[in-house]
Amino acid sequence: MTDISISSRLAEWAANEPPVRDPAATAIARDAFSDTIACMFGGMGDPAPRKLRQAFKSWDGNGQNVVFGTRLRFSPPWSALINGTAAHALDFDDNFIPAFTHASAVLIPALLALGESINCSGKALLDAYIVGAELHTRIGLLVNPGHFKKGWHATATVGTIGTAGACARLLGLDAAGVSAAMSIGFSLSSGSKKQFGTMMKPIHAGFAAQHAVMAATMASGGISAAPDFLTGELSFQDFYAENDLSREPMALDGLGEELCLSKYGLLVKRFPCCGSAHKSLDGFLKLRTTHQIAPESIKLATTWLPETFSRNLRFDRPQNEMEARFSLHYNAARILLEGALSLQHFTEEAVHDLDVVSFLKRIRQETIPDTDNMSLTTPLLSRIELHDGSIHEIEIVYLKGSLQNPLSAADIQHKFEDCVRLSGIKTVPEALFNQIMSIEKCTHIQGLMDQLSRLMPE
Repeated sequence: MTDISISSRLAEWAANEPPVRDPAATAIARDAFSDTIACMFGGMGDPAPRKLRQAFKSWDGNGQNVVFGTRLRFSPPWSALINGTAAHALDFDDNFIPAFTHASAVLIPALLALGESINCSGKALLDAYIVGAELHTRIGLLVNPGHFKKGWHATATVGTIGTAGACARLLGLDAAGVSAAMSIGFSLSSGSKKQFGTMMKPIHAGFAAQHAVMAATMASGGISAAPDFLTGELSFQDFYAENDLSREPMALDGLGEELCLSKYGLLVKRFPCCGSAHKSLDGFLKLRTTHQIAPESIKLATTWLPETFSRNLRFDRPQNEMEARFSLHYNAARILLEGALSLQHFTEEAVHDLDVVSFLKRIRQETIPDTDNMSLTTPLLSRIELHDGSIHEIEIVYLKGSLQNPLSAADIQHKFEDCVRLSGIKTVPEALFNQIMSIEKCTHIQGLMDQLSRLMPE
């Protein structure tokens, strides 16, 4: 299998696949838009997107695109950057495990930015999103898990390249144009997990969205790039994943058959923190509820996490709300103390709550070897030992929010309302909420975005 074969076949599929109308994939994509818009509401007041708006308003602010958090309009690359950052700021956005990316926090801000500029339909957005998710998966399979274990933030690397292909699809580029867009995206892809727990972590998603918009627009303007960018010497795989040739067949296996979005689904979050903690949190919450465990009766709460997850959750004693999102100890303490974990728990004051700080010593995070499918079907064990000597434990296989264990309609609406409440916006009109929840019925996306803009602060 030659390197140009993988790159060109993905580009040809992305350009030439008929409009995607798979009901399962379309439903997942539709829900992803509403969930990500909710996250952009919730994240728009976070310091990272707020500081970006302030930093760049002297350069822009007179464009045509909606930016969450202001009524100023920006050009597509800047709106994608700021909205992508807002979407990922709270770590409440979905995970797409086969790609190791926060797919929606990159795809949706990028596609909305371009979609608004060309005033496309909601169906066109869903189609491009589904194609983008496929590209995220295929490129992710080529380099992961080694790429992610090495410390690359796949949302910022794989996400840039795959989303550039999705943007090219939305613009109607041919196979050569899609290839150029993704190859340009390869030149723009970067981001280390060293930034986890800082403002730059969500900005990685913003950069990926921005660079995808730029890459597709550059390709549409005729800028060319190497067509053999994914594999071979000096390629994405060579630089970012030590050229593991054994993974090449996975990148094309089943392409054009079952869609990866339908096969794997998204992991839609019910907790606003790093997804590496979620199976453990599901386990602790289930034990607390099932056995009616009082916090004061807990001697020790232990969970066993794959090495990659443990490395992501490196803040045993978080000092601020950003570090708290990457702390198993903090999030487990909140679950065990209160039986809930919500956006209100991620403030400077909440992180330094003395009751929580004193409870952290009762949480233990053990590390186990990684598996190839550690987030989808590998069970993770959580255990609670009580002062009376009794022990309760549980293995969680399917995460709450997964394809096999989805959030309920009530869960989804509660999350949307929680995010809007955090934004300071009192409410989203019912008619607008219904439009967001059924974006495939939207004939011209500018109308929906105009309504969202009117909700933003002056």
